[in-house]
Amino acid sequence: MSENHMTDLDEDDVMLLDAWNTIFLWIGKNANKNEKRDAEKIAFDYLKTDPSHRDPDTPIIKTKQGTEPIHFTGFFGYWDREFWNTKSSYETAKTKIHSENHPDIYAELVREKAKTSNINPLTVAKYSYDILTKPVEDLPEDVNPESREVGHLFSRHKNQYVWEKHATNPQ
Repeated sequence: MSENHMTDLDEDDVMLLDAWNTIFLWIGKNANKNEKRDAEKIAFDYLKTDPSHRDPDTPIIKTKQGTEPIHFTGFFGYWDREFWNTKSSYETAKTKIHSENHPDIYAELVREKAKTSNINPLTVAKYSYDILTKPVEDLPEDVNPESREVGHLFSRHKNQYVWEKHATNPQ
């Protein structure tokens, strides 16, 4: 059974398939000019630097999206010739899934909250680097070993570090 699926191919890119006896370059319809221009050189370099010392005369076959030959598609299990024509955009797929599942439930991230720290480095408990790197059982009681952070405070002596206690259940 093939591990490759045609859905692995990205129509915005040039993809390389190493079939051992042949190297295939698949050119997606939206691949940019640089990718298209550099594809053959990359394939030659790939072959030249392969640690298994491949035959430098291994054929390199370039094919374009929608015109794939059977000796390429055979590496992908089932190949749907209409896939690229019927493939939905992200927005279309999202709308379809939404309407088929729970049209009464809707949530969309409009704006993400900026990540800010409400920890004041002047008031948090401070421990030396040596203490913070001790085994879990030797840490001070108020140090959560899963959320400890060691950070250098530039305004302090170079050996002074601070532990920032992160609230695990903010209210």
